[in-house]
Amino acid sequence: MFQRGHLETSLLGSKKCNLNCPVCDVEIEDELHIFFGCVVARDSWCVAGLSSVLHNAAYQQSNAMDRIFAMCSNESSDKVGRVAMLLWSIWHNRNDKLWNDNVQTPRQIGRYAFDAWND
Repeated sequence: MFQRGHLETSLLGSKKCNLNCPVCDVEIEDELHIFFGCVVARDSWCVAGLSSVLHNAAYQQSNAMDRIFAMCSNESSDKVGRVAMLLWSIWHNRNDKLWNDNVQTPRQIGRYAFDAWND
């Protein structure tokens, strides 16, 4: 299982573990991809009215945690709340696809986040 202090991952391919994003199945999944890079996520940001935040040059850090922290440090509390709701919606959609093979459109994800924050 462990080899020289590292978790052995060479068997994942033989066990048919797909490392691609479960939503788009195009790129290897990581936090940056699922929340910001996946085409479904990017389109969801636009539908939620947050494309200016997504594309802001100040928020292009190389990892998701730093990117989200920068957003939280610089945006209004209202916008940060909308971003948090959208991130939750994107994550929920990812899990729903992974575990139930159910996926929503970017329009549904973005609209849900927008409506949930405004309720």
